Amino acid sequence: LNVRGNSVLSGYNAGDYMLYAEGRLANRYLEGSGRLHLQQFRPDFMMQTFKSNAFIWNNNFDATRVLQTGVSITSRTLRNNFYIHYDRYVLNNWVYYNTDVKPTQHTSAIAVNVLQLSKTFQVWRFYLEHYAYLQQSNSDLIRLPEFATLFRYSYRAKFFGMTKFQLGFDIFYRTAYMAQAYNPATRMFHLQDEVRIGNYPVIDPFIAAQVRRANFFVKYEHVNENFLFRTGQYFTTHYPVSQASLRFGLR
Repeated sequence: LNVRGNSVLSGYNAGDYMLYAEGRLANRYLEGSGRLHLQQFRPDFMMQTFKSNAFIWNNNFDATRVLQTGVSITSRTLRNNFYIHYDRYVLNNWVYYNTDVKPTQHTSAIAVNVLQLSKTFQVWRFYLEHYAYLQQSNSDLIRLPEFATLFRYSYRAKFFGMTKFQLGFDIFYRTAYMAQAYNPATRMFHLQDEVRIGNYPVIDPFIAAQVRRANFFVKYEHVNENFLFRTGQYFTTHYPVSQASLRFGLR
């Protein structure tokens, strides 16, 4: 059982607090946990007061409260264990940047549900890693892709007892949604109703190795650029995915 908390006694954030409690229970085969996280915080100062050539506002928003509850189940005996996480967030007095780029406070409660799944399958030296996310919001103010996934398929081997080697590729995908847009004048993300992004995979083949204390990798990012899919190539509204490029590193 783990319980902790903190509070702010003075300054701009006086009255803010955080309470967290988590309990874990395990047997030979499974480990289960439940958590509760309650936080109250005053909106960022920039949301309250801002003056520039492009925007001016002076707000007095109430404190935002976020209640998170969740449960997790993890296997303990499988060759490559799996986990399942479920979290529910209830947001009260949520402050967001509206389509006019100005901050607005929503007084009604907003609920967001997130389910995370992970499982790795192994066939000889081939590892098939799967990560999936299911997300749902009951308000148009919190916009999320309903489904996102990361697949990592790789071949792994050891040589001469001192070299670890991986050869494989990553695939990242998420369903289409109205993602937030970025405004350079405020340096903040805001709601927009014009462009839908997503529904586009990004594929990155890679080679990684460790020789004694040396590590290096080579990755060809976005290898599928202009191949099969020619729309949706955006990670953020109006900001496209990086072009196909070779990245490498050495430590």
